[in-house]
Amino acid sequence: MSRLDERRRVEWKHQVESLSNELCLWEQEAMEGRPLEKHHSQVRSIVTMLQAFAEEAGVQMQDATCSIDDRQDIILDLHHAWDFFRSKLTLRFVEWTRDFLTVADEFAWACFRPAVEVGSVRGDPTIAIEPPLVFLNRSRTPFAQLRGSEFLQFGMSSEEGRRWQREIPFPMIGIPWYTTRHVPDLLYVAHEVGHHVEDRFDLGDALSERIASAGVSADWLDWSGEVFADIYGCLSVGEAYAVTLFDAILNAGMGVGTAKYPPAPLRARVCLAAVEQIRGPAVAAGVASHWPEPWPEAAISCEAEKVVNALLADPYEALNGHTLYGRLGLGFQDFEKIHDAGTLLLRGTTPSFLRDVRAIIAAAALAFHRDPDKFDEQGAGDKALCKVRSLVQHGTRARAKTAEQERAQAVGRALFHAVTEQRSGRR
Repeated sequence: MSRLDERRRVEWKHQVESLSNELCLWEQEAMEGRPLEKHHSQVRSIVTMLQAFAEEAGVQMQDATCSIDDRQDIILDLHHAWDFFRSKLTLRFVEWTRDFLTVADEFAWACFRPAVEVGSVRGDPTIAIEPPLVFLNRSRTPFAQLRGSEFLQFGMSSEEGRRWQREIPFPMIGIPWYTTRHVPDLLYVAHEVGHHVEDRFDLGDALSERIASAGVSADWLDWSGEVFADIYGCLSVGEAYAVTLFDAILNAGMGVGTAKYPPAPLRARVCLAAVEQIRGPAVAAGVASHWPEPWPEAAISCEAEKVVNALLADPYEALNGHTLYGRLGLGFQDFEKIHDAGTLLLRGTTPSFLRDVRAIIAAAALAFHRDPDKFDEQGAGDKALCKVRSLVQHGTRARAKTAEQERAQAVGRALFHAVTEQRSGRR
């Protein structure tokens, strides 16, 4: 009969492999031609980080100072870290959530890709620009979870696990669960992509400099991130974003009462100024009619126009000399077609002439805004989602780069040694 120490050694090996083997399986599912091919770089990043941790743990399994309980806690913490991502990726295998998330991811990528095509991440070509991962959650307000931000704020098994530097290796966007049945709310993803563009291309200083030189009050510096994100929403889907946001502000007070947003009427004025710059005065006049409350006084409204102009007019170094309006927005021809497409959706017909995902979602939102009952009667939302899915091309979106993988491995090893050192220090 085997000895206890032999059984413990093999048991520990199995516990380490419980994660290692699963990570390998997920990585296979993210290869080209597999169900998660669109999430190739995302899965690769997190697998590389956690696999490096697991490999280090396997090397240490002979360490007599590491108790059975300690070892199990470490592995459970690793599973907990992986579960933050695993739970979101798993929904891509459930039919009734997969179909919606395919559209949400495709829309986020359509908004994000123009910046990827023209910009460079802090001047470093070795850094892969991963597409955002959209996930469903119980927060009623969409939010951007930036690359490098913390996660796993509770529930870790070990005391040390709660102190880890827990960094998300790719951008993420959380949206409410009920968005699966209300297509217009997908437009807020464009706003959250704006936050990711600002973060990934390090635009914060450039935004502040432009606002500071625009001759407006210092309050705008505190609002710069949200103002930029609203402008990005208007760039991505035009007036559809503005009128949809108006409803959200009026119905639920989205962003009202928080210091990082302008007051509600002024935020609406920012969107109106952006629409006027992007779509022209005639379209802006139509948008203005959807705001039922008084506009800010003329001097304050003028400040909104100055800020929008300052952020849209001049080229950005991080975008390799391109302006936001020049390369990041929906094209003029697609903007002109979205109203006709919305009319078709309300007649129960899927518009065949739209090929840009942003334009399809914008058309659906405008159709809902025009006649919400007819929108439901004709299944306009489902038709728009189906149209987007028909445009998804096979293949991966972004490939993980060697330098990025090396960084992920280093992070995984560092996490393991930080945990073990903290444990040793307590003894």
